[in-house]
Amino acid sequence: MIKNLTEESKILLKNSIFFSNKNVLVYGDIKDNLPFLLPSQLTHIYITKYNIWKLLNNEIKNCYVHFNFKIKEQHCYKTDILIYYWPKDKKEAIFQLKYLFSCNFIKCLLIVVGKNIKGVRSAPKIINNWSNLKKLDVAKHCSIYVGNIRQSIQFHIEKLFNTYVINNMTIKILPGVFGYKSIDQGTLLLTSTFLKNYTGKVLDVGCGSGVLSILLFQISSKINLTLIDIDSISLDNCTYNLKLNNIPGKVLASDLFSNINEKFDLILSNPPLHEDIQLTTKIIKKLIVESSQYLNKNGELRFVTLSSLLFCKLLQTYFSKIKILLKNRCFIVYQAFL
Repeated sequence: MIKNLTEESKILLKNSIFFSNKNVLVYGDIKDNLPFLLPSQLTHIYITKYNIWKLLNNEIKNCYVHFNFKIKEQHCYKTDILIYYWPKDKKEAIFQLKYLFSCNFIKCLLIVVGKNIKGVRSAPKIINNWSNLKKLDVAKHCSIYVGNIRQSIQFHIEKLFNTYVINNMTIKILPGVFGYKSIDQGTLLLTSTFLKNYTGKVLDVGCGSGVLSILLFQISSKINLTLIDIDSISLDNCTYNLKLNNIPGKVLASDLFSNINEKFDLILSNPPLHEDIQLTTKIIKKLIVESSQYLNKNGELRFVTLSSLLFCKLLQTYFSKIKILLKNRCFIVYQAFL
């Protein structure tokens, strides 16, 4: 159970009188157990990050936790107050808010909370036509806004995709999914190392839109694909792209290997370098340390990261053969065999 409250949650708790005996729905970038502390009558928590869902997935004091970005209709019309935690990406916030305003939350009270550095102060302007948000409180570089939801809008997810064509394969990416603004150059460097016809079982760790697996399958149609990510929007996006390109694959929610119970011949990844807005190598190090447990004999780990980050010594601890496949000014592709 997460116990330390974020600054966003602290400012919400300070204004908890709003939630007394109300039906509350919490959505967005929540990272703690604040909903369990509210004096609400009933609370539904919709979480898009699998690792947070695992920590909060307990029924406590009429709190129900859901791992999904899509809200059940019956939870909308029974809600008195909608709490939205502003994410780090403004385009992701706009995408999620458009979705929320397409749900049946008419006459519901909306509360938006977030860090100023993430752009939460733009919330009143963004949803001006749908809600009359007013600033309620400010504390420790966080702001909280409150207003009534005045109207519902149409939500067409197809209009929100950015579309790219790579090697004749179509990749559609939603706001908030890695590579939305442009296909990451590290991803393209990694895919340029796909030179032979691979076989066997392949695990794509942190699959995002699914671009790595799609481009690998293009030259290796005999592979058996499993794609994992912690983000429910990314998983939906990945599933959409696999179907769009007629590629078979199993798509799973997993925090690295937390939901994996088999071994693979190849593990691929363009691992994230940020936790929220902080730069970190923790995820890459965990990928290296744990991946050897999920590879078959002579199995391969292949990943891309910033060229300034050196992992040869750590890789040599867990793998018998290490090679740098490609390196440029910005990125480096590592290959490691058991």
